[in-house]
Amino acid sequence: MKNIIFLVVLMIGGIGRTEAQMPYYMQADFRNANNNWIFGRMPPPSGSPGAVMEDSAQHIDFNTTPPTVSRKLVWTPLTRPGHALATVAVSDRDSGKLLFYTEGLHVYNRKQEVMPNGSGLKGDDHIIYGQYYQLAMRQGFCAVPVFRNRDQYYLFNLTHTGTNITPAPSKLYYNIIDMSLDGGTGDVLHKNVPLDTLQQTMFGDPMAAIPGDNCDVWVLLYDRGVMGYKAFHITDQGIDPTPVISPSITGLSITDMLQGRLAFSSDRHMVAMAYNYNAAIGGFPHRGCVLARFDPATGIVSNEILVETDEGGSAVAFSPDDSKLYLSSRTPIRGQLRQWQYEIADYNTSSIRQSRYLILDSFSGIYDDIRRRDDKLIVADAHGRVGVIMQPDMKGTACDFRSSYFSVAGIQTKDSLIVTMHLGNDVILPLPPATFQSKAMDTLICRVDRDTGMLLEAAPGGIDYLWDDGQTGATRTIAGEGTYWVRYDKGCNTYIDTFTIKESSFPPPVIMVDANRLYTRDDYNLYQWFRNDTVIGNANRFEFIAEYNADYHVVVQQPDGCMERSATYTVNNLSVTDVGEDVISVYPNPVSDIAYIRSSGEIGWQLHTVDGRLVLEQTGAKTVPMHVLPQGLYILEVYSMDNSYPLKRVMLVKE
Repeated sequence: MKNIIFLVVLMIGGIGRTEAQMPYYMQADFRNANNNWIFGRMPPPSGSPGAVMEDSAQHIDFNTTPPTVSRKLVWTPLTRPGHALATVAVSDRDSGKLLFYTEGLHVYNRKQEVMPNGSGLKGDDHIIYGQYYQLAMRQGFCAVPVFRNRDQYYLFNLTHTGTNITPAPSKLYYNIIDMSLDGGTGDVLHKNVPLDTLQQTMFGDPMAAIPGDNCDVWVLLYDRGVMGYKAFHITDQGIDPTPVISPSITGLSITDMLQGRLAFSSDRHMVAMAYNYNAAIGGFPHRGCVLARFDPATGIVSNEILVETDEGGSAVAFSPDDSKLYLSSRTPIRGQLRQWQYEIADYNTSSIRQSRYLILDSFSGIYDDIRRRDDKLIVADAHGRVGVIMQPDMKGTACDFRSSYFSVAGIQTKDSLIVTMHLGNDVILPLPPATFQSKAMDTLICRVDRDTGMLLEAAPGGIDYLWDDGQTGATRTIAGEGTYWVRYDKGCNTYIDTFTIKESSFPPPVIMVDANRLYTRDDYNLYQWFRNDTVIGNANRFEFIAEYNADYHVVVQQPDGCMERSATYTVNNLSVTDVGEDVISVYPNPVSDIAYIRSSGEIGWQLHTVDGRLVLEQTGAKTVPMHVLPQGLYILEVYSMDNSYPLKRVMLVKE
């Protein structure tokens, strides 16, 4: 038997992230991806012989409560001590476990081993005009996952910027780290791939990534060669090598925007940049911090204003509610280090400058880096201290600066002393990221063929399809009713399609035969008869009079809404002696007086209006008196003599 399968397809769009939801840095996958901070250069453990530096870095593991502090190897040669500032550590977005980290020259796996092909990165390159440069960058590396492969990450790195006296042609490169290689500990798949390395390109070392509005990520830098911002776009298609350029309007020069730090607001619509905090920069120039609008949909930077013009900036961060801006800076006199708070709700240069509040002022070991962790700002200095701003949304002293994050967090460790450090950069994932649920196919399935089964097909264009029974691929064949689902990734989102298959509880239609009368059950909702697979006009009742030798079937709608087809019945015994169109005819049509019925046998007839009302009826007569009726359309039904079944149905036109 051939069964017709009628599917109701209901596509329901998922609900992605909106601005009213939690900020990107509070979402679980972001927190997990940044659960390990590895930074700085640490002295020997207490009691160790000698006082020389060793190649180890501070490791704060946020997977535990309180966080755990330990050491990780950093294999930068001691002859190049500047390598202690810019770092990035990448953790698994699901588990929070450490995957890899870098100080710019090497990529280390979770075992503290240099990955295969993990040496020789161009990041933080100290060789300037044939000599090693002793000052490192602060934000020269960042990491973003490859959207279409959860095992791979882009690792961006900058070469060194130099100083305003000896500027260096800083260039941008990227690498691809594949964590599925080397037994799951990772390998550098592609290394030192140049991005926008034109002759005039001279990036400053501030570099940060931010989620875009369209399941994408922007990597933002400042290029002194063009005196403007460059935003590189990352999508599921990869990295667009042509950046979005936003010219700077604040009158900066090629000697500005060297060292410093970029930070984005919680709502992703503002960006701030501290710059030119560098002891080798002659005169400690009267620069310090720029604030600008940022469009996460286009990557454009606009409405740039100078927040601070008196001090060289080291690091900058926004409060969680985006009402405050925090700046670590160096004064132009004696290089004194300070931390400031600014009110930025009124986006106006004058009012912002007037609002500044001095949080901390010191000649020794000021906290000169800032990095956000949840709703707090963690700060650090070059003399072994890690502090915290407990209430960064609050004004002035109410922000509650604490000089020791470790004591606040309840950490007891002998390894809490760090030397020459910055806190590293965030790993940035696209937004939503979201899981979209959809009902791909719902319930109204009449029959599943037990021999061939039924094919379920997920939406095309995805990757990593996984069905509830462990099968992979975009399609699956099922043998009967039930609920089935498939999960797959498309772009940066995860989709789950659910198929609810339920077979009809009502019996399928069966054609029964009485002479040339074909009929089926009379309790279906709808009927449609077919001759040789062609629709028969007005054949919409439970019964039908066959007038030709042909193949017939009927499609019905079950009481539960299911549409189902009967098996084909072949009529092959009609002739001139049989009841059929060549035996029964009605004429004339249109008619004004009397309509005549030609038939070889005894008949009866009924005449109805088109809305079904009975008008005339006779048995044994072959004439229909139409002259007694008004003009219009009528339905004449010719029956067998005992009125047991219809032989012919004709629409008559009364003139």
